Parts: sequence; C-alpha cells; structure tokens
Amino acid sequence: MTLFKNAFSQIDVQQACVDVIPADGAIHQDEYELLRTLADCLGCPMPPMAEHEWCPGS
Repeated sequence: MTLFKNAFSQIDVQQACVDVIPADGAIHQDEYELLRTLADCLGCPMPPMAEHEWCPGS
C-alpha cells in the first residue's frame, strides 16, 4: 500500500510542475530541463525538447 501511495505522490509532483511551467505562456529551456531532471529522479524520464520549440530568449 505504501508503494501505491508513493506512486500517486510522485505523479502529483510531476503534474504540478507540468501545470506551473507554462503558466506565463511560454516554456523556457531551463524550466524544461528542470522538469526533465525531476522526471528522471522519479523514474519517468522525458525526451529532450527540440531546439526550435524554445521560446525566444530562453
């Protein structure tokens, strides 16, 4: 049961980050890289974002 509860808390943490990062209408490279690092630590790695998808000035 503890493992099941921990899985939900990890998903909640990652989802919160996914919800907050684009709140300003843009996803900046450093924000996405931080999300990738968190996802990797949680055992759910994410692919890198293509360079043409970055916001100007990120």
